[in-house]
Amino acid sequence: MRKTASFLCAAISALLFSSSSWAASSDAIKFTFSIWQQPDHYMVKAIRAWATDVGKRTNGKVTIEFYYGDTLTKGPQAYDGVVKGISDMAAAATGWNPGRFPLTRITDIPLGWTSSRQAGHVTWDYFTRFKPKEWDQTHVLFFFTDAVGELHTKKPVAKLSDLKGMTIRGTGSDVPLIKAMGATPVGMPWSEVYLSLQRGIVQGLISNYASFESAKLAEVTGYTTKHNIRSAGFWVVMNKNKWNALSPDIKKAIDEASAAAVDSVGKALDDAQVVALEAMLAKGDKIITLTKDDAAQFDQALSPITNDWLKEMDAKHLPGKEVLEFVKMTMEKYRS
Repeated sequence: MRKTASFLCAAISALLFSSSSWAASSDAIKFTFSIWQQPDHYMVKAIRAWATDVGKRTNGKVTIEFYYGDTLTKGPQAYDGVVKGISDMAAAATGWNPGRFPLTRITDIPLGWTSSRQAGHVTWDYFTRFKPKEWDQTHVLFFFTDAVGELHTKKPVAKLSDLKGMTIRGTGSDVPLIKAMGATPVGMPWSEVYLSLQRGIVQGLISNYASFESAKLAEVTGYTTKHNIRSAGFWVVMNKNKWNALSPDIKKAIDEASAAAVDSVGKALDDAQVVALEAMLAKGDKIITLTKDDAAQFDQALSPITNDWLKEMDAKHLPGKEVLEFVKMTMEKYRS
C-alpha cells in the first residue's frame, strides 16, 4: 500500500514538474525583425543592443530574430510587411514611403539638427504629443534619426554656385534638396555609388560620415563640405495584433526598453560619426568649412523645403505649423 502511494506521489510530482516545464517553455516568445542593412552596420548594432535589452527586461521570455539585408522585406516594403504579418517587427526610413508618414517627415527637413541623439528625443516628444494617425496600423516602438548629412564631392564645393552643373547621387528625400541647391539628382542603389563616383557618373553624394566611411567613399571623392544639409528619420514598429496579444508585463518591459533606446540609439549613431570622421581625415579627406555668408546661401536655397512641407500639411488638413513650432522649441530643449 505504501509502495503504491509512493508511486502515485512520484507520478504526480513528475506530472507537475513536466507541466510547469511546459508552461515555462510556452512563455517563450520569438519575434522576427526585418532590416535592410547587414549585421555589422552601426545602425543595426544599435538596434540589436535594444533587442538584447528587451530580452533582459523580460527575463529571457522575449527573443528577437533579425533578418538582414532585405531578405524578409525590402526597406520600402517593410512597413506593409509588418502590417501584413510578414515580419513581426521592422525598421526603415520614413522617407522611403512618400506620402505615408506626412507629419513625421518633419525629421527629414533641414532645420539645423545638431545630433542624432537630439533628433531622436525631439521626434519621440513630437510623437507622444501629437499621436499622428499615420502610425495607427502598427505599434510604434521608437524612432531614431540620422541627423547630420553633409555633401561629399570629387571637387571642392565652398559656395552654392560650385554645385551648378554637378550630378549628385540622391534618392527619396534627398532629391528635392539636391534640386534646391542647383545640382542634378541621380538615383541609384547604395551598392552602386562607389563605382558611379569612380567612373564620374555622379560627382558627389549626401551622406553622414559613418555610412560614407564604411563604404570607403573617401577613395573616390576627396572633399566634404561641412554643412548639415539633410537629416533622415527612421522608425521601429511592431505588428499590432502581435502587440495586442502580449501580457501587460511584457508590453511594459518592451516599452521601457524602447524608451531607453531613444537615447541609446541616438548616442550610438553620434559616436559612429566621430569614429568615422577620424578615419576619413586619416585617409586625406579634406573638410571645407563655409563662410558665414556662404552657409546662409545654402540655408536660403534649402528653405523652400520647409515651406513646401507646410503647404502639403495644409492641403492634407494636418497641423504642420503647430508641429513645426513644437519641434523647433523642443530642439532647443535637447540641443546640449
